[in-house]
Amino acid sequence: MHGGPLLSRSYDAVIVGSGVNSLTCAAFLARAGWSVAVLEREDELGGAVRTAELTEPGYLHDVFSAWHPLWVGGPAHAELGDELGRHGLEYLNTDLPTATAYPDGEAAFLLRSADANAQEFDRHASGDGDAWRAMLGEFFPNADLAFGVLGTELWSKAGLGLGMKAYRRLGRRGAAEFAGRMLVSSRDWLTETFRSERAHGLLAPWVLHTGLGPDTAASGFMTQVIAVAVQEGGMPIPRGGGAKLVDALVSLIGADGGVCEAGRNVERVLVEDGKATGVRLADGESIRAARAVIANVTPTQLYGRLLDGFEERARRFRYGRSEMQIHFALSEAPRWEGDARLGSTAIVHLTPGLDGVSRAVNEAERGLLPAEATIVVGQPLTIDPSRAPDGAGLLWIQLQELPWRVKGDAA
Repeated sequence: MHGGPLLSRSYDAVIVGSGVNSLTCAAFLARAGWSVAVLEREDELGGAVRTAELTEPGYLHDVFSAWHPLWVGGPAHAELGDELGRHGLEYLNTDLPTATAYPDGEAAFLLRSADANAQEFDRHASGDGDAWRAMLGEFFPNADLAFGVLGTELWSKAGLGLGMKAYRRLGRRGAAEFAGRMLVSSRDWLTETFRSERAHGLLAPWVLHTGLGPDTAASGFMTQVIAVAVQEGGMPIPRGGGAKLVDALVSLIGADGGVCEAGRNVERVLVEDGKATGVRLADGESIRAARAVIANVTPTQLYGRLLDGFEERARRFRYGRSEMQIHFALSEAPRWEGDARLGSTAIVHLTPGLDGVSRAVNEAERGLLPAEATIVVGQPLTIDPSRAPDGAGLLWIQLQELPWRVKGDAA
């Protein structure tokens, strides 16, 4: 609480919300000499990156975000990683990032090298190893374009630049074919590329982590992006919990003169002559932003609450599927039936395969609890034993095929 008159402070940039994108943005701006304030409504910084003793003392659970392969493989970490390391961040990794366990006791694994994966795919169907190598051979020469699509606002100057880069490299026909391949569904890409249903069931569940389903346009492109990211980057996690990333970013921002404040509820973005000039907090304080207000919040928060004049559009916005997690503190490590490697694998999907994932997504999108959901099992102790007492076990299960509003039960 503030005593006395609420005097307005001023910064070059005021950032609303303290998720990893906010903190990364603040780190880069502060590094470039901007004065920056990050304001977070909750009592803890970090947004969806949070570590807590949810169950028992000594068991450190990543409450929401748990694995950081796209962050560690991305340009922000490439530029900030060494500095973050000096602020206490250490990433750990594994050679067994993910697998799928099937109802009949069989399992398929995605590993850390092209050779290992080709051998694993051939184990399930001869020739699928060559298909994997062919996919990599097609993907890597244009990996910058593929990952550029994920990190660029397409209807912008940067998006136009990315399109021109594709045109210059691939020509008109090649660029059109590249764009066309980006729109293919995961089902079509998987069934055309691999003979084995085990390969389909290994890769299809990863579409869920992008918010898509295996029959959705562009899901085939996302399946390839994640498969390559997992092979090349593994399943990195910070030693001691995901919140260590937040701690390091906040420390880095502070070292460059920025401030990050929790428990600061921004009520309104202040606008003058069509330009954002600052924010007003729920306690009445106003903070000016000389150069930018940056809001890393949901569309309904931004357009339904923080800005005037967009309420009707905010009401029309529709969220996608829901998901849930259950966290477990165990007295010992989990014991898996079947392939012994499952006990050492970071993320295991439980599913009957591609059709099982598709069916569960379809049921969820119709408002039904799926009859047989894909179960995601996260096992952080396979990488970081410091998150639980010696000899204990820790895991979470996640369901990503749940309706936004439950109308019934498919079972």
